[in-house]
Amino acid sequence: MKKIKILTITLAITAITMIAFFGVYKQVQNRMENQVKDYSDAMDLKGSRNVTLTVNTETTTTIQDAEGKVIEEELTDEQIAEKGYTKEEMPNNKEEVKNVQNYQASKKIIENRLKKLGIRNYIIRLNEQNGDIAIELPENDHTDSVISNVKTTGKFEILDSETNEVLMDNSHVKTAKVMYGSGNSTTSSGTSVYLDIEFNKEGKKKLEEISNQYVKVEDTSKEENTTEEGNTDNENQEASEKEKKITMKIDDETIMSTSFDEPVKIGRLQLSVGSSATDTDTLQGYVEQASSMATVLDTGNMPVKYDLGQNQYVLSDVTANEMQIGIYVVLAIVVIGIIVLFIRYKAIRSTRNDFFYWIYFIIDASHSIC
Repeated sequence: MKKIKILTITLAITAITMIAFFGVYKQVQNRMENQVKDYSDAMDLKGSRNVTLTVNTETTTTIQDAEGKVIEEELTDEQIAEKGYTKEEMPNNKEEVKNVQNYQASKKIIENRLKKLGIRNYIIRLNEQNGDIAIELPENDHTDSVISNVKTTGKFEILDSETNEVLMDNSHVKTAKVMYGSGNSTTSSGTSVYLDIEFNKEGKKKLEEISNQYVKVEDTSKEENTTEEGNTDNENQEASEKEKKITMKIDDETIMSTSFDEPVKIGRLQLSVGSSATDTDTLQGYVEQASSMATVLDTGNMPVKYDLGQNQYVLSDVTANEMQIGIYVVLAIVVIGIIVLFIRYKAIRSTRNDFFYWIYFIIDASHSIC
């Protein structure tokens, strides 16, 4: 019992030390707050990043034909007039979009993304007057990637490659995640990374419909042009593969453009990210890319488009002197614990077997608890 008591005290001291360095976190209103603030120095060793997202005020030039179809090719004013097209400057955030409800919805989406990315310690504030969102994050090797994820609008679209008609969007997505698989042994080796997108009930039905319509179809018809002399023009005898394609975009950036090999009836798409990787750095890059897309798709489309305003690194408040003090405190706790053990068990001896005695004591005490 004495051994158990002493070991319990030792473990309690260790737990207190760990809490002192890493803290205990709980969500309080708009932030993850350390409940042991006086012992939170270890969370600030690398400093923090203060980021401000501002509501985008820019416009985008759109060219439309007489039927209202958006023309993506670059045309001069003369070409636009010649074809009868119209050019218009459209705000990225219309006036009816800029309201408190949409600002709050955007803030909530950002919080969900931070949680998905495993960020525990953060502070997020919303200015309901102008929609600005201020975020404070701990500084580490992944901070830039986190910022890139939270400022992304997240507009997901599957369009007709020819007409730009929107076939599917965020409302059809149920969830997204990263998956892994082995490379094709006949062509390559290594690990492949996939973005797995699962669609909801409506999306599943829509995906099956689209995959039936945009499936590859081989046209085996051949044309033969016969000249006046009765000769066949073999240059016109060819089999062409006709297919309608879809284009997949996130925030108007094309992810891929393809057609379907066969109808998709399971309600999910698995998109390969990069090629099979055999080295850790390349694989990690593909995983981060897939994780970013999965996080954005899984948390939805922000109703307001934001720009990155302030992006400031704040130096740690912990000085070198404070670090030394912290180390000395931990060492003092360890020394006091050892002294207590010596006194408690009257184990101060002058023989050379002291060291082995204490190893035996620690092992024996551990077995007693187990």
